[in-house]
Amino acid sequence: MEISEDSDWQRRSPIAKLIYCVDFSAKKHRDQRRKDSEQTPYINHPIGVARVLTEEGGVEDLDILQAALLHDTVEYTETTFDELQKYFGPQVTAIVRQVTDDKNLPKLSRKEFQISNAPNLSPSAKMLRMADKIYNLRNSSYWLVRRRSTRLFCVGGESSTGCLRCSSNSCYYSQGYL
Repeated sequence: MEISEDSDWQRRSPIAKLIYCVDFSAKKHRDQRRKDSEQTPYINHPIGVARVLTEEGGVEDLDILQAALLHDTVEYTETTFDELQKYFGPQVTAIVRQVTDDKNLPKLSRKEFQISNAPNLSPSAKMLRMADKIYNLRNSSYWLVRRRSTRLFCVGGESSTGCLRCSSNSCYYSQGYL
């Protein structure tokens, strides 16, 4: 796959940088489909996450929006963090790195780590993580199995206060995210 290596791209306007990022992400996800019944093009997901951030979160920060568009490239394509650093810089790469799951861990461990590590994320990464979860929860055809979405957001804890679902103070419900 050919990614333009325009050394002047960093001097471009914010909108040109955003379009460059959309193009990069679309090329990386070009052959991927979502797991929904319609097999929607995967690129719809990062674009939708960016839309949640802008329309509902009022986010206008270019680094956060670029990170939204790129947030699954390292996890689901052959993209590397070095490549993101080269084309999008350290701030975008740092945000993407924070929300990228370690695919060497079992799936349940990855999801539990997302929850336990949520308080340690930067504000930018927290916004991105929540927009990603909101987008996925709203995509009802993607979340056909109700227990899957509940499991992502509600992990039982030892506390006797907090979440109405599990009494934990550490799940997304008790943190006021949902």
